[in-house]
Order: sequence, then structure tokens, then C-alpha cells
Amino acid sequence: MGGRTSPKVRVLLVDDLPDIRLVMRLLLEADGRAEIVGEAADGTEAVRLASELHPDVVVLDLRMPGMDGVSALPLIRDASPGTVVVALSALPVGPMTDSAIDLGATYVRKPDLRRVVNLVAALAPAPAPPKPKGGKKRRSTAA
Repeated sequence: MGGRTSPKVRVLLVDDLPDIRLVMRLLLEADGRAEIVGEAADGTEAVRLASELHPDVVVLDLRMPGMDGVSALPLIRDASPGTVVVALSALPVGPMTDSAIDLGATYVRKPDLRRVVNLVAALAPAPAPPKPKGGKKRRSTAA
């Protein structure tokens, strides 16, 4: 994330369900600290987009047709080092979620989408301190 010029966290959304991607997009955009830079419906597309876009965060569904999130996770990490991965799934904690956590992802259950927003927002840079009002003080030249 170093060297980022945008004040917003750049997010790639990955879920095979368009409705989940839409809800996540709306929640993150409403929060105002994230910019959705791409969306993918499976792991293969997620890896490709992560390589192209180098997002700050990938919100990654674990269970998808084709390449699932657990299989895609290390490939995403290789394609975009430094990208934070939030594993999002309706699955209860178990072997698949444990694998994602072991691979360095933060796990969030789908009903807790607000937690994803909070995790992404925590990565946003602190706002710049306000600039002092007024200009330079002039020195009097009168003698």
C-alpha cells in the first residue's frame, strides 16, 4: 500500500453472486473511504485483476465455482504482494476458512458485511491536518 496517491482504499470485489458484490459495493461506497477498482466472479478472474490492478484490498469469497477463493488466495498474493485479503464466506469456521486464515486472510462471515467495511476503512490513510487559515504575516517596514 506504500506510495498510494489516492486517499481512498482501492478494493477488488470477488464473489460469484452479483447481489453480494452489489451490496458490498454500495456499503463501501457509502462509507466513502473505498474505491471499487474491479469486480470478479471467480478465482481465475480475481487473480488476473489483482495482477493488473494491484488493489489495496481484495474482498474474496471462499466458495465459488471454478477456482475457489482458497485456491486463488496464494496466487493473488503472488500477483499483488502487499494486498490485504478479506475472506468473505457464508461458511462457518472450518477447514476452508482455516486454510484462508493460514494463508494470511482475515475471515468475515457474509452476514457481517459491515465488518468488511470497517476493516477496509481501517486501511484508509488518516486525514491530513487542517491547514492554518490566513497567509504569511507581513513584517512592518515602517520605521
